[in-house]
Amino acid sequence: MRFLISFIFLLVTICIKAQSYNFINYTPKDGLAGSTVYTMCQDKDGFMWFGTENGLSRFDGTHFKNFTIKDGLPDNEVIKVYPDSKGRVWIGTFSKEICYYYAGKIYNTHNNSLLKDLKLDNNIEGIYESSYQYICISTRKKIILITPQDSILRYNKSSIYFDGTIDGSAFEFYGKIRFGIISYFAFDFNPKNGVWQKIYLNKSGKKKNYTPDFAQLLYDSISDSYLTTKSPDRVLSGSPGSIFFSPKAKYINTVNGAWLVDTIHLKLSEKILDGIKISQSIEDNEGNTWFASLGSGIYKLASLNIKTLLYDKERKKRREVFSIVKHNHELIIGNNNSQFFIIDSSLKPQLKNLHLLMKPIIPYFIENKLYSMVNMSPGETVFGFDGCVGKYSNQQYKFKYLGGPVKSVEKINDSSFIAGTGFYAFKIRLKDLAVTDTIWRERCTKVFYNNGNYYIGTLAGLYEVKEDKSYYYLGNLHPILTRRIMDIKKDHNGVLWVSTSDKGIIGIKDRKIVKIIDDSIGLSSNNAKTLFVKNNYLWVGTNNGICKVNIANNTSNEIVKYSMSDGLPSNNINALYVDDSMVWVGSPEGLTYFREKDIAGSSMCNLKLTEVTVAGTQIPLDSSYKLHYKNNDIRFEYAGISFRSGGELTYYYRLNGLNGNWETTDENILDYKTLPPGNYKLELYAVNKYGVKSNTITISISVDAPFWKTLWFYTLVTLTIIGVLVYVLNRRNKKTQQKLEESNRLQKQFAALEQQALQSQMNPHFIFNCLNSIQQYVLTNNTEKANLYLTEFAYLIRQTLHISSQKTITLKEEIEYLTRYINMELMRFGNNFTYSIQTKNITNTSLIEIPSLLIQPFVENSLRHGIRHLTNRQGKIEIEFSLHNHTLLCHVKDNGVGRVQAEKFKSSRHIEYQSKGMKLTEKRIELLNTLSEKKILLTVTDLKDNNNVPAGTLVELIIPL
Repeated sequence: MRFLISFIFLLVTICIKAQSYNFINYTPKDGLAGSTVYTMCQDKDGFMWFGTENGLSRFDGTHFKNFTIKDGLPDNEVIKVYPDSKGRVWIGTFSKEICYYYAGKIYNTHNNSLLKDLKLDNNIEGIYESSYQYICISTRKKIILITPQDSILRYNKSSIYFDGTIDGSAFEFYGKIRFGIISYFAFDFNPKNGVWQKIYLNKSGKKKNYTPDFAQLLYDSISDSYLTTKSPDRVLSGSPGSIFFSPKAKYINTVNGAWLVDTIHLKLSEKILDGIKISQSIEDNEGNTWFASLGSGIYKLASLNIKTLLYDKERKKRREVFSIVKHNHELIIGNNNSQFFIIDSSLKPQLKNLHLLMKPIIPYFIENKLYSMVNMSPGETVFGFDGCVGKYSNQQYKFKYLGGPVKSVEKINDSSFIAGTGFYAFKIRLKDLAVTDTIWRERCTKVFYNNGNYYIGTLAGLYEVKEDKSYYYLGNLHPILTRRIMDIKKDHNGVLWVSTSDKGIIGIKDRKIVKIIDDSIGLSSNNAKTLFVKNNYLWVGTNNGICKVNIANNTSNEIVKYSMSDGLPSNNINALYVDDSMVWVGSPEGLTYFREKDIAGSSMCNLKLTEVTVAGTQIPLDSSYKLHYKNNDIRFEYAGISFRSGGELTYYYRLNGLNGNWETTDENILDYKTLPPGNYKLELYAVNKYGVKSNTITISISVDAPFWKTLWFYTLVTLTIIGVLVYVLNRRNKKTQQKLEESNRLQKQFAALEQQALQSQMNPHFIFNCLNSIQQYVLTNNTEKANLYLTEFAYLIRQTLHISSQKTITLKEEIEYLTRYINMELMRFGNNFTYSIQTKNITNTSLIEIPSLLIQPFVENSLRHGIRHLTNRQGKIEIEFSLHNHTLLCHVKDNGVGRVQAEKFKSSRHIEYQSKGMKLTEKRIELLNTLSEKKILLTVTDLKDNNNVPAGTLVELIIPL
């Protein structure tokens, strides 16, 4: 009877009040300067600032940057921070000194004249900026106003006639700046005329000229009495800063958590962070609410619309959820220790403990997690526990031990299902849980049934198994299907979506790949642990949050992500269930639920440059930098500010001038070592996890070249090299020219000497011929002709001696000489030939100069070797000079026997009678051509008659003038 009562007790509904919000807690382990946080704010750029007992922390959503005395703080204990519209963050410290941070630097009394003039008599109570840009700094006994022009106005008790103590920060009220005084009154300052006005308050809490809800809260904070009902917890601070107002919620901060205020009914509605000393709460520009605590660091609440159930208050921990399924109109939530929860429409979890019921069939103690469930019909659900398989129907339970943990259960039809265990995959009859077939005889990680085929997920991939046990290894289709299979779901188009432990998700249909979804297209992680299909979306639970993937279009990469930064208690997702109005999430932190439309808030992404270091030294922030060539390494630190992204940002950058291609990184540092001389432009922007793009930072960088790499140095070196080369080449050319000129001079001298030698050979030759003719006259006793000839000969000898001493003679002299010579020869030959000397196109033969004695040898050759041997006709010599384009053409034509016949006559004569004049002249022409660029051309042509019989010789000379 006692056992039955205990058993019934374990099966009855156990109600747990188990609803909580999900916070992210930042402590010194995460980089926060200290765990005691007095104050916080968000600046103009979007950074969160936290004042702690150990210094000041700046947070961008990913990294903390801490500031201490070494960075310029007057004291490490920071009790107030406040941002103004100029981008400054005002900092009040415990040492009664104030400073501010601006553009990467902390300004204090040692490096800023404005701060040097600010002298405080006590610790700072509050810092505030009005809409007129007045900075209001208050201590317990003094008020200091800094005008927009940075002038300082000081007020104390005597100057504005107030009693009591200033309580907290000022605030703006209808264009005036109001300061609360702990004496049931306040003072207003009018920035337009500088006039102060005293405002009286009464003890009933009603305040003159106050807006109802704001005034009530303010007054009650001063009098330590809150709203219409006193707070059950003592307020941590009496200042108005202890109350936070936002469009959605208002919080009162106490020594025992924070109270959410119902502003409609003016009452406390809900308590959060129970047991935590909350010093301040604010809302950032993405809608996250931040709570500063004394001793526990910072808490961030991303959303009031994401809540978590199954919190075990007694053990102070949440119950891990492994599976979720819909049963009738309720949800069944798979837990451990042989338990599950039922969630009805009231959202009150009801615990079902089946430990005693299953104990007889489980042979050993195990944690007995409820890994898998499947709804067979509206009233029947199948369970897959660590130690057995079971079914739940109409509050009735039945279990069966299968020899190992049941990892997966899936429906085959209304009467049977398949169960995958750590050893086999079984086909089981629903009615009595009897095993009717063994589908697979190895370890299973996931099982699925579709259109007569079993799909068996294993550690080594996916198999398709037929009813006859034949199978096909789907790993042959794609390497993804060779990895550990985590889950399988089917969409309304018949596509099977298969998730893996490390390669993402693949969609297959009819053994064809439909789509691959992995981190390359935006999936939070390739470890896709669980899937859920709803309409045109595939919900994916990973070890890094939830992804909602649009599968309506297989070419679309639209992915919406949810993670701890959105309010989830954990990124490690075990189970998902999505209905028309709610998303249910199972994780190690319990069961979380939210309406998607309620958490779709605006996301921001702001990029700020935080620090620039050159050669290891930090320099002021600027939009352009000029570097010396010895200090050409530059390092940029930046922050992408997006608190909802939870650090999931991608930075895009490129350095034009070095590499114009866009590159990506998830680091917040760019380090360029030893930049080459030149001009560069760095472009940088961030994209958060929601795809929101930040502003683009553009920075110009100029690296000076060393003097030996500058243009002027290159020019100087080039000119120097050119000058040296010109000098060397000129010197070389001069030497070469001198050598050439010397060689030419010697050659000319040699040629002249050789020409003179030739002329000296020609002169005796001609004299010999003439003497031979005189001898013939003497022998023939022709004394008269001998005398006449001798006279002409003597004159011709003198003329020859005169001409042979000249390099050139005029054409007139040449014609006269030829005429005298031919006449002598005509006498010697007995007038048996005729001759003619003509000129064409020549007006004055005295102006044309030609080499001396150049024509006579050819005339002599015609007479002695051509005409002399004629027997059948009278000889004839024709000499013609013509002028064409500065060139003298000379033709010597005879009608002699020709060169062939003349050679025969020459060979029959004694050697001393053979003429050398022709050869000597030809060699002389060659020598003349070596001495001048203008060449003398000689052509000798044999003439023939119509019967091809030799008819004389034509000598053509072309003499350039």
